Amino acid sequence: MGKVLIIEEDIQFINEIALGLRELGYEYIKVTNVNRLLEVALNADIELIIMDVKLSYNNLISDMNNGTFSNVPVVFVKSPDKEQENGANKVTLGHTIDNDRNFEIENLMARVQVTFGKRKSSQRNFQIGKNVNVDLKKQLVQIDGTEVELTRKEFDLLEVLVINPNVNMSREKIHELVWGDECSSDSRTVDVHIRKLRKKLHLEDYIITVYKMGYKLEM
Repeated sequence: MGKVLIIEEDIQFINEIALGLRELGYEYIKVTNVNRLLEVALNADIELIIMDVKLSYNNLISDMNNGTFSNVPVVFVKSPDKEQENGANKVTLGHTIDNDRNFEIENLMARVQVTFGKRKSSQRNFQIGKNVNVDLKKQLVQIDGTEVELTRKEFDLLEVLVINPNVNMSREKIHELVWGDECSSDSRTVDVHIRKLRKKLHLEDYIITVYKMGYKLEM
C-alpha cells in the first residue's frame, strides 16, 4: 500500500481523514504545521498528498513544484464549514485532482482508491472477455487488435470499471469519480455512457446492471 501525506491544520478533520485511510489499509503521515512539512515528510516515500485547499496560497506549491513532491498527485480538500477561497480550486500541480466542493470522507476515500489504482495500473494491460484489451498507459482500447475510438468520458468511465473489477458501484459513485463537480449528479448521464460503452465494445455480458444500484464490470 502507498503512503499518504495529509496536510491539514484542522485537527478533527485530519483525524477523520486518517481514520478513513486506516480503514482502507493505507499508511499515512499527518502534518498540521506546514512549517514542519519538509522536516516530517522529506525522507518518506509519499505516493499521494491530501491537502487543504486554503493552504495552496503559501509556499507549499512552490516547494512541491521545485522537486520535493513534483511527481506526486495531489487531492485538494476543503475543511467542513469553511468558505472556499476564490480560485483556490483552480490551482494545478502535476497530476492534481480537485475534490468536490460538497466534501465527504467517503468521496475522498473513493478518489484515493482511484488515484492509487491509476498509478498501480498505469503500465498494465487489461483484458475483458476474449478480445477487448485496455491499455491505461497509452489510453488505448482495442477489439481483436483494432483500435476503438472512445470519448474522454467514455474512457474515464471504462478506466473506473477496469480498476474496480467485480465491484458493485452505485450510479452516484460512478458519476462522482468520472465527472466530479463538472455537472450535477444525474443517473441518466451514467446510464447513457454505460450504454455507449456496451455497444462500442460489445460488453453487454460483462458490464452488468446491479438492480436498484448501478453497475459492475465482471472480469
